[in-house]
Amino acid sequence: MATNKLTYTTIAALLATLLASCRGEDEAYGPDRAAGQHVAAQMWVALEHTTTRAATPAATRQTGSVAQADGTFRGLKRLTLIPFSLSTVPSTGETVGQDATRRADNLELGAIAPDGLYAGSGSHLYDNVSLTIGTNAFLLYAEATDDTGSDSADGAIVGSGLDGSTPDAISFRPKQICPDMTEAQTQADAMTTYLTQLAATTTATLTWADVSSGLLQGLYAELTQLTAGNSASLLAMMQSMYSRLLTASLAGEQDELRQQIVRNMKVGRKGDGWGDEQDADLSDMVFTATRDGRLFTLDWNDAYQGTTFADYPRCFSLPDGVAALQWDDQEKRFGAVATGTPNNVGNSALPLTDFVHPLPLCYRANTPISVSRSSKADRYNAADTWATIYGSYTDGHTVSRDTRSVALQHPAQYAVGRLDVLLKARAAIITDSHGLPVDMSRVALTGLIVTGQRSVDYTFTPDPDDTHTYSIYDSYDPTATDAITLATNVGKHSTDTDARLTHTLVLQTPADGQPVYIYFEFLNQTGHDISVSNGLVPDGCHFYLCGTVTPAAGEMVFEQDHVATITGTVSSLAGAYNILPPRQHAFGFDMQVAVSDWTDQGSAAPHPVYNW
Repeated sequence: MATNKLTYTTIAALLATLLASCRGEDEAYGPDRAAGQHVAAQMWVALEHTTTRAATPAATRQTGSVAQADGTFRGLKRLTLIPFSLSTVPSTGETVGQDATRRADNLELGAIAPDGLYAGSGSHLYDNVSLTIGTNAFLLYAEATDDTGSDSADGAIVGSGLDGSTPDAISFRPKQICPDMTEAQTQADAMTTYLTQLAATTTATLTWADVSSGLLQGLYAELTQLTAGNSASLLAMMQSMYSRLLTASLAGEQDELRQQIVRNMKVGRKGDGWGDEQDADLSDMVFTATRDGRLFTLDWNDAYQGTTFADYPRCFSLPDGVAALQWDDQEKRFGAVATGTPNNVGNSALPLTDFVHPLPLCYRANTPISVSRSSKADRYNAADTWATIYGSYTDGHTVSRDTRSVALQHPAQYAVGRLDVLLKARAAIITDSHGLPVDMSRVALTGLIVTGQRSVDYTFTPDPDDTHTYSIYDSYDPTATDAITLATNVGKHSTDTDARLTHTLVLQTPADGQPVYIYFEFLNQTGHDISVSNGLVPDGCHFYLCGTVTPAAGEMVFEQDHVATITGTVSSLAGAYNILPPRQHAFGFDMQVAVSDWTDQGSAAPHPVYNW
């Protein structure tokens, strides 16, 4: 077994599988201290020593190192212990029940660096820890040290009730990306206003909507069929329309209308060679255009560069696909789909405020203790193993006035689950909805959305009384040197050493047989449009496929301390959408799912403490 990985035998992690406390040899307790008083002691936390910190790629927001998929211990940034004094300690199952009453205040232990451990036992010494006499069990919660300092990369979680008197007050939920969407709604409204006014273009003799044939009729149909409401798609649409309008040869009232449409697009012109139509004042323009012969290139005008209007909804760290548009032909106006109501076009049940960051690497334990009346400080060295140390705790299971060292009986485990995804195309070239070939090496995976996340209780199992669901958005950088395209894993399996998987930390889902939907986000880098189910995906814009994972009755999709490995194979882009697909179309590709215990890489033996 590699030396840089946490192991079950060392009960690593978070491990705080081991707590050892040592009272000074010359400390006097006085006569018969009653239960509820304290022992001033040292405390040890057992963790596996990691000699190296593997370099890991940064193509995904949650990298292999963040998800600890590479087996390298990241360290701990916080460790909370909640003490209890139970009248009866169960022999199996969860030790501390939801109605148990805490014994004393929480113990908040300091951070542990990735290299801050003794080699043999993987332990760390805390000085001056105050343990309450009568304590015989602990709840333990811990979180790995930040890898990047970003919620989107390291993950984020919101806990409550950790200071409550009983465990039933404790809950955890994912952290929302944008809990207040007021500004986003403002930007969506600004975009629909712009498009509605453009569609209403008219002259003294002709209204755009009344043109029944030719170029202008076709462009009007394209505009009013637009469903992708993100800024990138808007820019691409205006680029396409502008180029065709400027090069069109029309006459009479249609040419007058053509010119009015161009003016209403609010495109200012930069560069030489534009003749009398050169715009001197660009301050009121939404776009600016440059010209090279017959090639016209649009970009956001300086006044819009860097604004939320020009980067909606990515400026709010949300996927482009959540911004959908719908044309009301009776009212002759666009409406923005930004609230996630069940009637949304392309987005059946994903409110924007319920998009959340991936989960951080969390750990938990619910355990009785073993104690010793003698100090174990000399056992924590570079040589002794955890098995040797733990075997020496033989003086009962309750902290007393004579207790000098304490160990947790049960190992801490990952409180979250992990989703690994191997995504690939069936072949290096597949077809779009019009049967045209698409080069898969030019289609980058830029994110995934995982539905079905719920608040969890103190055991990190879904709270049956809180059925509100959240959707994780984990996004990837398509410019990274090891970015994943749909050609990356062609012909590969998830167990192949050269396969490139994504890793996302998730909360356990209920064992109710309900499906989890997974939306995959792609970036068109082909240099041309891709035809999908609901229209076109211009170069530089995103599109989506949706898959569903449905567990058997009584089973769950994601389980804490387990990894779910999904292999998705894309055979065609005909089922893709340029917005989030409706769930009834969650059959864009084939998915195979395998769930396994945490295991040491290369071994079939379960190691519930350390590696997926």
